[in-house]
Amino acid sequence: MSDILEAFDRAAERASYAITSNLKQQALSYGWNSPVVSKMQVVYTADQTFDVEFADDIREQAMNLEYGTEVIRPTAALRKYDNSGDAEDTLAYFLESEFKKLL
Repeated sequence: MSDILEAFDRAAERASYAITSNLKQQALSYGWNSPVVSKMQVVYTADQTFDVEFADDIREQAMNLEYGTEVIRPTAALRKYDNSGDAEDTLAYFLESEFKKLL
């Protein structure tokens, strides 16, 4: 059983890196600036979800880009990616890869 859990953890970690890369590309294409994008990452949490984390010094800037302000239009880059199903597809790809190694 621990082999399966270890395979799952490896797949989730690999997926987190891939999803981070994809999300960064999408954020840049929606007009986010490089300093903000460079300080974000996707992590797979203990409650089995992918969460986007930002460095403390750019969190407010990132939220302003995502949700907008009185002078900044919202981009919804994170929400659009979240709704696309790409994160789940990426995890499924890496799960298949890791589980094949167990056979």
